[in-house]
Amino acid sequence: MGKRDKRKKKKDATASKARDATKVAEKAARKEERKMRKKGGDDDDDDWSSDGEDVEEIVRALEAKASPAAKVESTVCPPPSPRSSAPLVPNPLNSEELILFGGEFFDGKTTFTYNDTFVYHTVKDEWRRISSPTSPTPRSSHQLVGNPSGKLYLFGGEFSSKTGSKFFHHKDFWTLDARTFGWTKVEDGKLPTPRSGHRMVHLPSHILLFGGFNDSGRSSTYLSDLWLLHLPTLTWRPIDVPFQYNKPTPRSGVSLAVLSEKVEGGEIAEVKVVLFGGYTKEVIKVPGRTPKEKPRNKLVGRVHNDMWLLTITKDDAAAQLAGSSKPSTSAAAAAAAPPKPDTPTTGAPLTFRWTKLRQSLSTSTPTPPTSRPPHTHPRSSPTLLSHRGRLVLFGGVFDGPTAEDDEDEDDLRGECTSEVWTAVVVGDTAVWYPGRVEGKEKERPVGRYGAGACVQKNTLFITSGLHEPTPTTIVTLDDIWTLPLDRLLTPTGAAAEWKCVRALGVQWDVGGDGEDSDEEEGARVVVKVAGGEAVRAGVGGAPGKDTGEGEVSGGKKGEEGGEKSSDESDSSDSDSRDAE
Repeated sequence: MGKRDKRKKKKDATASKARDATKVAEKAARKEERKMRKKGGDDDDDDWSSDGEDVEEIVRALEAKASPAAKVESTVCPPPSPRSSAPLVPNPLNSEELILFGGEFFDGKTTFTYNDTFVYHTVKDEWRRISSPTSPTPRSSHQLVGNPSGKLYLFGGEFSSKTGSKFFHHKDFWTLDARTFGWTKVEDGKLPTPRSGHRMVHLPSHILLFGGFNDSGRSSTYLSDLWLLHLPTLTWRPIDVPFQYNKPTPRSGVSLAVLSEKVEGGEIAEVKVVLFGGYTKEVIKVPGRTPKEKPRNKLVGRVHNDMWLLTITKDDAAAQLAGSSKPSTSAAAAAAAPPKPDTPTTGAPLTFRWTKLRQSLSTSTPTPPTSRPPHTHPRSSPTLLSHRGRLVLFGGVFDGPTAEDDEDEDDLRGECTSEVWTAVVVGDTAVWYPGRVEGKEKERPVGRYGAGACVQKNTLFITSGLHEPTPTTIVTLDDIWTLPLDRLLTPTGAAAEWKCVRALGVQWDVGGDGEDSDEEEGARVVVKVAGGEAVRAGVGGAPGKDTGEGEVSGGKKGEEGGEKSSDESDSSDSDSRDAE
């Protein structure tokens, strides 16, 4: 995954000029190496095989590997190791349990990817690890969505080589039984194309999938397609939105939340889904640095801060046509008739329409002067959830050039936020409100992106994710926090307060000597583990991933993954935005 850089301190111009040539050359070489890792071989075919790994071969071997578990077993265990890009989902059959699967971690040199399944009991504060005869292979940036019937559905994700330069994007489809915690692979039927960084949400009798990206190592393809899964038949179908409607551009790392839903007879009558932001990489033409130099191509990242409303309604006219018992007696009439609506195996006929929302900041609620409203300060990999008709947004990361190297596409500062915002959507307008949250900085979670998050019993749960303590260091987190949403969304009375359920087991000590602390050596990161401490050096360069205590790529534990954003702004920094 690509590197994310925090704000660098301004350096004295005279001191900068005094750097010796060797140090400058070494730094330039390290930047070039990082650039090539991030491009995954865009400019050099040799880079594609530089780490000697064939990720497809590794995935096939993992798929063929027999599980040591003869049956599904549940064992009390320590909390999961630090990770990111791992979905956290409520157990649809138990309001006191949350389920977490997979994720990734980077130790400064090696990427690790997990396929472990955990169940967290929120009242007992107890973690259990699930061992199953079958389960999905290690992955991150996948999606896992629950259904009230007791099943959870997993699709896609990515597996990374140890160096983070190669990716395998999954297109397998799995179900998890919330009663037995057994995994089952669904082999039949048409499936969406391979991808990660996509989003899925549960609708009545359906699951909706949007976007994502696929990285071959030499190029990335960003997606804006819609797929609908009919749960009673486990049938996927692509959705074609009528051309007369505008729609979001291709992107990954987008935020998706169900705003409202109306149900008739167990089927969709009307559902409204909100889409916010996302990330895309594209090639643009930039002028030469001198009048004689020709324009050149530049690969940049574009972070979106647009907001869209997808309205899904039951197509009554098509339903009546489908239910008509009077067949056409004329060939000409049959040819002129509209296309046959969805067959019963894919549910009732539905219509889909995108509407771009206007965004504004509430004028009735005071906004702290240092805050960054989402519609004017784009962010990558925030958490977006819906609760009682309102949207709740937490965290994310901002990007921008450093003071020292404003034109250096590889030197971007990243600033993680822990801000909480809420939004109300009325018609074609979304109004943002600062979250009513009390507490000092030390009484709140650190800023992060790519976190696992969900709502259970009117409470927001946040865990894991990525934090950037220095310009060259990314730390994978393992803490757990809760926030009462009823108090957050109530305009009067006591404000909401964060509660730390599990303190950070990761500590970092920024190395260096102040002004030179942004050099490539990075920060010294101490990871607390059972039985002692493991020291992991935060090496400058692309952030990576790790894989929990299940199957592990790279032979260790770990995980991570992420993505970032910054407004409709350009940023050539990395792929980590793609994957969250």
